[in-house]
Amino acid sequence: MDAEPPPAREAPGAQPAVSPPEAPSAQPPRALEPPRHEGRPEPAAQPRAKLAIVIDDLGHSLGETQRFLALGYPLTYSILPDVPHARDSAALVHAAGGQYIIHLPMQPFDYPRENPGPYPLLLSQSLDETARRLRSGRSGAIGVVVPAEPGRFDPFFLGMLAAVGPLLAKAGLSLVMMSGRPGPEEMHAYRHRVESHRVEGVLLARTRRRDPRIAYLMERKIPFVAHGRTETRRAYAHLDLDGLFALAR
Repeated sequence: MDAEPPPAREAPGAQPAVSPPEAPSAQPPRALEPPRHEGRPEPAAQPRAKLAIVIDDLGHSLGETQRFLALGYPLTYSILPDVPHARDSAALVHAAGGQYIIHLPMQPFDYPRENPGPYPLLLSQSLDETARRLRSGRSGAIGVVVPAEPGRFDPFFLGMLAAVGPLLAKAGLSLVMMSGRPGPEEMHAYRHRVESHRVEGVLLARTRRRDPRIAYLMERKIPFVAHGRTETRRAYAHLDLDGLFALAR
């Protein structure tokens, strides 16, 4: 029998032969699938998230509105109703095919200690008043405080109110009447209506020589017409009878 040849000896310092790594599979590993339960419906596909972007406090400048429109993104424009370019800004957005909303504050939790700002929506408003504010962004009301003093009310002023009411209605305005005794009670009635933005103008009855109501309305920049004159040197709209002329006739 032939003898088997002796095993080959490795040369000193030689490294053992290493097999080359296997080439990776051309197919990616299969993703794990959640277990399926017989009789249970497959979960619905989750809808993609949507993002709404609202540009707030517009209407102060037409250039500002135009710059946002030039971006070409589907934005929603929130326009303040009581700023100089509110209507023109709304017209620009509408002409560009965009959407806008009216920026109106709502009654805060600690009202009236916290002032919500101009033309808010209040819980005490009637449905008609709320609808009017939502439609136009303003109260659309003219206020008058009737002095609560028996026997001292001027019948001429009452007749004037009867004539003014239909004219205000034609202009889309309403006449809101309040009452209060001259002094703190009367001033509170004016302050409440003015500072809650429930009136846009005032008809002032029975002026006095030094009338704090006129000073207050001028300070607040509220339009008003007074029935009578005062000693103030500042110009204001008023209606009065010329008694001296009437006596001379």
